[in-house]
Amino acid sequence: MIGQGEGLEQAAQWLNQSPNVKEIKVASWYSRYFSSYFHGPVLPIDKRIPSGIQPWTRANRVVFYKNQLQRQLPEPKMLAYFAKQQPLYTVRLQNIDYAWVYPGPLALAEDVKRIQFPLSLSFDEQVRLLGYDLNKTKISADDELIVTFYWQFFAPPPADVSIKISLRDRQNHISYFSSTPLIDGYVIPEKITPGTVLRDVHKLKFSPSTSPQHYQLQVEGFSFNKGQVIGEVEVVK
Repeated sequence: MIGQGEGLEQAAQWLNQSPNVKEIKVASWYSRYFSSYFHGPVLPIDKRIPSGIQPWTRANRVVFYKNQLQRQLPEPKMLAYFAKQQPLYTVRLQNIDYAWVYPGPLALAEDVKRIQFPLSLSFDEQVRLLGYDLNKTKISADDELIVTFYWQFFAPPPADVSIKISLRDRQNHISYFSSTPLIDGYVIPEKITPGTVLRDVHKLKFSPSTSPQHYQLQVEGFSFNKGQVIGEVEVVK
């Protein structure tokens, strides 16, 4: 078990270089110490999970720390949601990674500008899909496709909303799909305020028997009558 806060000052210094840093909300482990270095508002990530809306779901950036991950706090599910993502910055001391900066659920304007596949698709006039990122466009069988959506809300979605991602083969058959809530269920949909842009990460697991070919990537969730094809993914040997 290592780490008593060292390295957090480097994570804060990196974030302090961001434009409009005083408006960026950062959720951090050891938030009291982190706030001594960071120039903007700091939200806590605590050992005990609070009831209701968790503070980190309102953050633009999230900072994790080494001993937090060693102890799997505040809970493994929350850490697993970020583990499948790529950190924006990593603090490394004496050949050990001590702290990681991840993009948070609330997207910044700079995040929207960097969307890998920009779109403008409306769903039920409640939400618009601004685009998505993929960890890979060519993926091997028995691998995982990570899809990051950028949703802009004009009205709160239904409380039971979930995001379904499907892959359709050349015969238009659904080969694989996943269905999970927004932000893995950590946000309360009916409390999403109009104008919010959420960065929402989902995982699609392939089986070893997946046939190599091009698949259409389809998403639905806000309009349940049909899915929308948004792109293509190639599965290779």
